[in-house]
Amino acid sequence: MKIGFDAKRYFANFTGLGNYSRTLIENLVKYQEGHEYQLYTHKFNSEPIRQFPLTEEAISVCTPATSLGKLNGAFWRSFLLKGDLTVDKPDIYHGLSHEIPFGIQRLKGLKTVVTIHDLIFLRYPEYYRWTERAIYLRKFRYACRYADRVIAVSEQTRADIIHFFGVPADKIETIHQSCDPAFQTNVGDRVRNNVKNKYGLPEDYILYVGSFNERKNLLGLIDGLELMKASLDAPLVMIGGGGQYKRQVMERINGLGLDNRVFIHSDVPNEDLPAIYQQAKLFVYPSIFEGFGIPIIEAIFSGLPVVTSRNGCFSEAGGPDTRYVDPEKPEELATEMERVLTDSKLAATMIDNGLHYVSRFDGRETSTRLIQLYENLAG
Repeated sequence: MKIGFDAKRYFANFTGLGNYSRTLIENLVKYQEGHEYQLYTHKFNSEPIRQFPLTEEAISVCTPATSLGKLNGAFWRSFLLKGDLTVDKPDIYHGLSHEIPFGIQRLKGLKTVVTIHDLIFLRYPEYYRWTERAIYLRKFRYACRYADRVIAVSEQTRADIIHFFGVPADKIETIHQSCDPAFQTNVGDRVRNNVKNKYGLPEDYILYVGSFNERKNLLGLIDGLELMKASLDAPLVMIGGGGQYKRQVMERINGLGLDNRVFIHSDVPNEDLPAIYQQAKLFVYPSIFEGFGIPIIEAIFSGLPVVTSRNGCFSEAGGPDTRYVDPEKPEELATEMERVLTDSKLAATMIDNGLHYVSRFDGRETSTRLIQLYENLAG
C-alpha cells in the first residue's frame, strides 16, 4: 500500500502531536514492511531527522507543488493538498491531528483516516479563545463526518466523539498511542551523570513533564508539595514551557517559600528526557483532563511509580496499579505522593505491575493494529 500522512506536526512540533506523528510513522516503518509512506508537509525541517532518519526507501517527503501552496501552508493543507494527492495517488490518506483536506471525500479510490486526540475545546471551552474554538469545531466535525475511519487515542476520546459529533460508534476505532522506544531503554550511568550535571538535578526527586497551562493543574501540584513539606522534604523537577500560567506557578512557588525545592527547566530536548525520567523517584501528573496522557506511559516505561488524576482517560494510560487522586484536592495529592515515596514495597509493586500493563502500548502492537485498519479500508 501507499499511505500518505499529514506530516505538518512531524516536522514542526516537538511535543505531544509531533511526538505522536513521529512515533507512529517510525513504528510503521520499523515493524510493517512492504508499504510506501508519503509525508506531506508545507515546510521541511531537518531537525527531526536527528531522531528519525528519513533515509528509508519506504519514505518520501512531499511539499506543495504550486506557488500558492508554498506561500500559505494552512491554505495548502486544507484546500490544495487534495490536488497533490490526485497526482500521487496514495491508497490511504491519514490526517494525524484532527483534520483532513476539505473536499478530499470526492477523490476516487482514496480512503481516509483521521486521528482525534481530544475534544477538550468542547469540554472546557474556557481554556480557548472563541476564534480557536470556531476553527477547531469546523475542522474536527468535518474530519469526523467525511473520513472513512476515525481513530481515537483513548476510550474517553471515543466517547466524546460520539457525544459531541454523533459519529456512529462502529466508525471509530480506539488505537492507543505508543511512545518513543528510548523510554524503554536504560540510558546507562554515564548518560545519567551527564544529564544530571547539565540540569543540576537533585537527588530522589518528584518529576512532572508537560506544558504549563491551567488545565495541567500545576498550582494544585505546588499546593500539594507545600502540604507535604512538614513530613517529607522532597524536591520537585518540572519540565515544560509556558507563558502567563507558568509565571503564576513561579509566583506561587516563591510565595510558599519553595524556591529551594522546585526546579523548572524549559526547552529540554527529547533525547535528554529518558535520563531525567530514569533518575526520578516518582512521576506526578495532576492534569484536569487529557486525550490520553502520554507522559504517564513514558514514566511507567522508565520504571517509575505514577500518581495522577482520577476519572477521564488517565486509568487507560496508567492501569490498575497507578495511584489516582482528585486533582482539585491538593491534600489527596500530598497524601499519595508521600505514601509512594515512603513505602518502597508499594513503589516496587507499582513499577513491576505498571511495566506489565504498558506492554500493550509497545510500538509493534500499535502499528500492527494500525496497518490492519488500513488494509481493511483498502480492501
